[in-house]
Order: sequence, then structure tokens, then C-alpha cells
Amino acid sequence: MNIAKNSLGRQISRIAFKLREYINSELKDYNISGGKIHFLMKIQNEDGMCQEKLTEILKVDKATTGRAIKKLVDLGYVTRIKDEKDKRYYRLHLTESGKNIANIGKKVLKETSEMLESGFEDEEKIVIRKLLSKININLETARGGQNE
Repeated sequence: MNIAKNSLGRQISRIAFKLREYINSELKDYNISGGKIHFLMKIQNEDGMCQEKLTEILKVDKATTGRAIKKLVDLGYVTRIKDEKDKRYYRLHLTESGKNIANIGKKVLKETSEMLESGFEDEEKIVIRKLLSKININLETARGGQNE
């Protein structure tokens, strides 16, 4: 048995890859990726948030947020409006089409979650969540307590 091929890290990596691939295929008709749909959904949850707060919430770097917002603006899903009180900041708002895409994204993610959990008993789902949570804590601890 090849240890690396069957390692826990490898299995998680393969699942993450397949999950991204699946979500992206479900969203391809809308010209948006699973990664960018999260930006839309967060903006929908808090209309008018600034880009810096979005970066914090999604735990990504500023450059990633900047590229994502530029793409979403270019697609006509988001508008950036200068903050009235502090001109250094831009407030993010969804357009009507952005709201529609965010709602589609929520539906896709809900259906994906249901698909992932299909065939598992409730008790098994609880165990899986606990184990994955422990793995996440182990990773955070190894990184010096930094949140992912």
C-alpha cells in the first residue's frame, strides 16, 4: 500500500479538488466560479460593506479580494461606491443581476451540501463534522493559531 496515495491529507485534497470542480461546473453557465460566488453571498449578507471587511470575513489577502471584485464589477454583479465619510474606502453593493447570481449560488451550495451528505446517517454526519473540525484545529495549531 502506498502511504502517500492513501494519506488523510491526500484524501482531503482530492475531495476539495472534486468539490471545487463540481461547484464550478454547476455555476459555469453564469460565468462565475465557486470562489467568487462566496464574495457575492457575503456582500448580499451585508450590503454596503467595504472591501477591507470582505477580505477579513473571507480570510483571503487584499489582492485576491481586489481581483475578485474587479471581475464581479466587470461582469455587472457588483458596484463600488466611494464611502461618503471616508473617501479611502469603497462600499460594495450587488446589482440586481448580482443578487440573482448570489441566490443561484446559495441554491447550488445547498444542493451540493445535500449531495455530499446523502447516504449518511445523522450520527455519521455528526462524527464526520467532529473529525473535520479536529483536523481544522490541528492545522490552525500547527500554523500558530492562525485562523484559516
